[in-house]
Amino acid sequence: MPHTPNIIILLLDTARAQSFSGYGYARPTSPHIDALAAESVVYEQAIAPGCWSLPSQVSLLTGMFPAKHGAHELHLSYDHRYPMLPEVLREAGYHTLGISPNSWMSDEFGVTYGFERYLKLVGLTGFEHYYPSRVSGGMRQRAAIARALAIEPELLLMDEPFGALDAQNRRIMQTEVRRIWRETGRTILFVTHSIEEAAAIGTTLVMLSARPSRVRELIVNDDATDRPKLVERLNTMIMEEVERQQGTGPPER
Repeated sequence: MPHTPNIIILLLDTARAQSFSGYGYARPTSPHIDALAAESVVYEQAIAPGCWSLPSQVSLLTGMFPAKHGAHELHLSYDHRYPMLPEVLREAGYHTLGISPNSWMSDEFGVTYGFERYLKLVGLTGFEHYYPSRVSGGMRQRAAIARALAIEPELLLMDEPFGALDAQNRRIMQTEVRRIWRETGRTILFVTHSIEEAAAIGTTLVMLSARPSRVRELIVNDDATDRPKLVERLNTMIMEEVERQQGTGPPER
């Protein structure tokens, strides 16, 4: 959305004000939050409408007290009596993303109305509440892609994002990138030193020359392309550039 500010709601469940240095705690427990608070409006008398996660968070997202929205210890789910904040934001033209490790913030308890599909889009369904240390490198990369897609960028830059993955996860993520590109229509600038990866992912390949680097050739890579011949052609060009850099190859075109 042009000229519209992004909105980020960061909720620290069960965090107590007296444990934050910005609220007077003697130890420097929250330097980053303190820095943000120094540039923000700080409410010193904010009281949660409930004593635990579900009623408090539904109140935050609906603007209603637990007795009115109906999610509390006697009714452990939200029945969608009132629109939630993500729905209101979507109606205003925003794209919405929700990420939470809290098991109460899930479809099971009816508190995800209005959130869009990015976690599902990048293959994280079923792992929404896992900590990063409990998931694979491939899933951490999926989460990184989800964060990048959440702001609806016109251009997504990926600079060798799968270099640290094993062969199986690398192949899976290459397929994911192609699928995300097809489903979102986003322009993705993908940097790689792997010829096979470039041929598997790219639709337009930009071959750079050796130093001083410049665009040597633009290659269309569509469904009609013979991939083995393309890989062979790219290998030939790379060897020409290596030999030219070493002073043994043909002069630059």
